[in-house]
Amino acid sequence: MRIIEIKAIIKKITNQSNQIEVFNEPLYNGSAYKIENLKDYIDFLNIISDFNFSGIKKEELSEVLFFKNIPKDKTLGTNDFNTLVSFTNRMNGTMPVFSSIIETLAKDQNQYLINIKLPEKISSLSEVSQFNTKLIEIFKKFDYGTEEINFILTGVDAGSKWYEILLNNNLFDQIAFALDTASRYLGWWEVFKISKEFALNNITFNKNKKEDTKITYEDSLKDEWLNEYVSNNLKKIKNKNGRTDHEIIGKIILGAKDLIELVEEGAELKLSYNPPEYIKEDKNFFEIDYTRLSLPKESNKEIKEQEKLDSPKSKEEKK
Repeated sequence: MRIIEIKAIIKKITNQSNQIEVFNEPLYNGSAYKIENLKDYIDFLNIISDFNFSGIKKEELSEVLFFKNIPKDKTLGTNDFNTLVSFTNRMNGTMPVFSSIIETLAKDQNQYLINIKLPEKISSLSEVSQFNTKLIEIFKKFDYGTEEINFILTGVDAGSKWYEILLNNNLFDQIAFALDTASRYLGWWEVFKISKEFALNNITFNKNKKEDTKITYEDSLKDEWLNEYVSNNLKKIKNKNGRTDHEIIGKIILGAKDLIELVEEGAELKLSYNPPEYIKEDKNFFEIDYTRLSLPKESNKEIKEQEKLDSPKSKEEKK
């Protein structure tokens, strides 16, 4: 795991006194506890058990059932909850020192940076090249002809497959919109694809579709879901800079589809661990204040082209 990720986990599981606290929601009169960041606690304890000073051994953790199979509902019974609290309490004596070391090693990322991990299956330079070409093509799809879409490779984490790419703010806001859309869709699809409703509707769709069509029920669902999600959030954006809704929706949906494809191929994408203040982490996703997103302004090139189209000479030629 990257040091920057460990730093992010520590922020989520510690209180203002820099002590680990198991933030929870008691259920059923205290007979069970829901812990939204349960995986973060487990990941942290697995990491810290590699260090002798923690006093926690891997063998101890391997004997705890919920460490092997994290409950999907993130809920623990009283005994398991007390076990987790016991482990975290044992760490609190050394947390200030450990946190300061991590803080020193992991510098805050630029707010307009995006983290991208290569799929594990990539093992050759030619495959890396193909992935990079695909990535550049995705970024360029957000260009409105303004020539203001810029991205720079700022680093690769040693010993990992993580890229750090710095985007200019015009591109970052659009990528954030598309990545939020892609992440929410994948989360929804993961649940819906195993539902009875999907199974029944899929049968009906296949019965009624034309023989020559290649569109699947999943394709039609994806288009419908993405269009609705993007359209709803687009209504919140105040600073569209003269861009039409049709233009924006088209670019964000195409971008989201490309990002979905990357994730399904094994890539991972994360926004900066120090994002702009209008983006907050929200459980498994991130929450964007869409009222503060902005889109690229019309460039001088675009304005001149539009003026040429609107000129009397151009209109005369069209007649």
